[in-house]
Amino acid sequence: MKYCVLLSIFIMCFSAAFGKKYVENSLIYFYGYPFNTEEEIKEISEIPYIKKAEISIEWNDVYSSDGVYDWSFVDKNIALWKKAGKTVILRFMTANNATFCTSEKLIDQQRIRIVSEGFFCDFEKNISDDGFELVNGKIDNTNLSVKSIKTLTLNNNTKENIVLLRNSNATIFKKNSEYLIQFDFAVNHFINTNERGYFKAVFQSKSNPNQKVEQEFLVKEGEKSLFTKVISLADFDDYNLVIEAHNISDCSIDNVNIIESSNSRRRRVGFPDYFSNNFKQTYQKFLQEVAKRYNNNSTVQAIIIGGIGRWEEMLLNANEEGDLRVQESIYRQWNAYGYSDVNYLKNVVEWSMDLSKKLMPNKEHILQISPMNNGYQNEDFIYRRAAAMAISKGVSIKQNGMSEKFDTWTTVSDPAYIMNRYRNNKSVKTYYETAAQIFNNGHQAMGHPVALFNRVAIDGVKNLYLYKSDILEPNIQKYFPYFDSISQFESQNKYYSNLGEYKLANRKKRYFHLLDTISYHNIWRGIRQYNAAGATVNYITDSVSNLKAVKTNPSNPKILFDLDDRGMYNGMSNPILTIQYKDSGNDSFTVAVLNRTSGVVENVAAIQKKNTGVYQLISIPLGHKFDAWDNWKEEKPEIIIDDNQDGEEIISKIELDFVSLNAFKTKLVDQKESTNRTALLKDKSDNIIRKIILNTKEPLAKVELVYCDSDFATKTDIMASVTFANEGKEILASQKQYYIGGDAESIVLPIAESIIPKMIEIKLHNGVGKVGCYVDKENKMAYKLFSFENIELKNFELLKDKIFINGYFNGLRFHKSVDVNNLRIYKVLPDTSILELDYSVSGKTIYLQPQTKGWYKITDKNNKTMVPFAAKGLIHL
Repeated sequence: MKYCVLLSIFIMCFSAAFGKKYVENSLIYFYGYPFNTEEEIKEISEIPYIKKAEISIEWNDVYSSDGVYDWSFVDKNIALWKKAGKTVILRFMTANNATFCTSEKLIDQQRIRIVSEGFFCDFEKNISDDGFELVNGKIDNTNLSVKSIKTLTLNNNTKENIVLLRNSNATIFKKNSEYLIQFDFAVNHFINTNERGYFKAVFQSKSNPNQKVEQEFLVKEGEKSLFTKVISLADFDDYNLVIEAHNISDCSIDNVNIIESSNSRRRRVGFPDYFSNNFKQTYQKFLQEVAKRYNNNSTVQAIIIGGIGRWEEMLLNANEEGDLRVQESIYRQWNAYGYSDVNYLKNVVEWSMDLSKKLMPNKEHILQISPMNNGYQNEDFIYRRAAAMAISKGVSIKQNGMSEKFDTWTTVSDPAYIMNRYRNNKSVKTYYETAAQIFNNGHQAMGHPVALFNRVAIDGVKNLYLYKSDILEPNIQKYFPYFDSISQFESQNKYYSNLGEYKLANRKKRYFHLLDTISYHNIWRGIRQYNAAGATVNYITDSVSNLKAVKTNPSNPKILFDLDDRGMYNGMSNPILTIQYKDSGNDSFTVAVLNRTSGVVENVAAIQKKNTGVYQLISIPLGHKFDAWDNWKEEKPEIIIDDNQDGEEIISKIELDFVSLNAFKTKLVDQKESTNRTALLKDKSDNIIRKIILNTKEPLAKVELVYCDSDFATKTDIMASVTFANEGKEILASQKQYYIGGDAESIVLPIAESIIPKMIEIKLHNGVGKVGCYVDKENKMAYKLFSFENIELKNFELLKDKIFINGYFNGLRFHKSVDVNNLRIYKVLPDTSILELDYSVSGKTIYLQPQTKGWYKITDKNNKTMVPFAAKGLIHL
């Protein structure tokens, strides 16, 4: 009841304060069979901030036999969440942490190939390197499997049973273990057509030859299929394995794999071969049964797209501990069965999405994406293409692995950029899932709950999966209302880092590996302090003020900050950097920033301290220095504080105030609608240009183009820019890269200018691949031009010669008697210094770059304070 009252009060206060509809968001509990008690599940279902649950279960756990399924666990938990008035998401995993997440029965009955860590040999290199020895036959260029060049063949009209292959002495099989043996085969002829033919796998003890375990596999003459058998070993640790052919005169075998099977705790994942028709037909039958049972169940809100990787996350790599030998073996196996980036995307990922939507049209469908390392060289291509396909089909996207360091440790696959790209697409939802428990904060990765929730909100994501131990921990539960509040906004207009060490106690420690208390480094949003060589700070609590802070030292004179790249890409109007420092000593420090347009590090402030012993503020206007154009990689550091090695610096807080250009409503002022025709760039030196003469009376907020990408197999790229031509001057108003975009998506060019342009030039250039734009009926570049939608803000607070404007705005309207051409407009910065602002005039209204709420000073040519009739307020999305 306490949660319900608090939530109701928050919703009422939020709606009254901001005059907007409450934005639906979700903290989501995800759990799997059988690792949660009924008591825990029931307790979590009653927490109001937990809006829904994902029931995650292995395919193997519901499959009983052909056409027979056990839905009891799923049905029981759906009923529990229905009783709580909440909904569920279903995930059926084909690959988890065990060998037989896909049922062993199914593998045997349907002859489904398993890709897994094992002794694998595809005969493409020296087989002794793979742990095998050739006994009979030869290795030639017979084409047996999808990508094979070399194959083991027996084609000499053999007249006897024969051993084809054995393991080398270096190969060790574990006693009392279970092994899955698989290989592709083609049997051309029997020795005697009146007798049965078969392959035999034999494990024999070297120390006790009478101790052998064997399995026969019957084949037909002319058959091409998969040998698959499971063999359990006894208490001997010196087994040899041989593969024999019986009554077979000529045949071929390829892609031998000997897999030690494991349960989920040993984490040896087994993937079904997603490229094979055997798997696809079997999985389709299963999904048809899921659809019959749950498509019309109103408690089931969504289905995770299945049949595509470990945990259904598109992952095709294994062994998360990072054993390179294992990863290379997994990659070789996928390559043998048909893997290519495009084949995977088109014939597995897209196939899975289309199948799920076709069978369950009444449900939301969610594609999970997560980085694939080790051998997969084009992660950015895979994930951007997959996300674009999903969005084009109305499929929601979910990224697993969220932490406060999310945008820095997944820079290859660009997941934060993917979420940011589609943040304002209202036809789909976006989801994040935490990488681990918050109290399992290895390498300071997960972060303080506030920092973690901020990281989610920065990308505009409204739905976050949490682990059970976090949901049930009171010291994390108390931050659930904060997640609810921060996710109400489409974008954040203040980044900060409260520096120092923040401790949080784990009151209900539920697992042995979780920590009792964690000391988190900093609580931050959008500005991450990080340690590096020469910039490893001390985290302190000031003994006088009791403020938490970081401190330089003789070996580490710098403090480095990484500014969120997506926020800069989306457009920051008039960013003001404010640093709170301790004024101790008579030394100095400098502040530098990375100019994201030029790529040059520039000094922006030099501070000479006066040894007052108190904390002071310094505010630094940064203009367009954080106009980032690239959207495919992480750049850092953007902010550098250097103690100049003339004394140590203590910094307690750093803030960046700005107006996020994608956070507010816009209105259409001009457009040329697109047709289905396109214009493509010929090469990287080519360009497409459209010049537009304008008659608008207010500044532009953004320009949108319809992007064309007709080159799915290429890492496509393009640059778009808008230039203003005013009074003989050219001003680059916006420039953005669009890297591996989806066809017919919008390229958005945000504009943070006070200028009312007379003419603009839109340009597409630096194209890679067959890229360009859609054109209008005159075969010219189609476009849309927008200005900000405004609401009048009045009733200003006055303080001497200053006025307080309580809202974001981009203009001021004055009375008829005011000479608006001779005004001076100043912004009062957090350190009380002032910044003069440029403006344009339209009638009795002056237009500024979008500005934050705060104190302003307005004077006429005689230095007389002027008060506007109203401010042109911006409206939150």
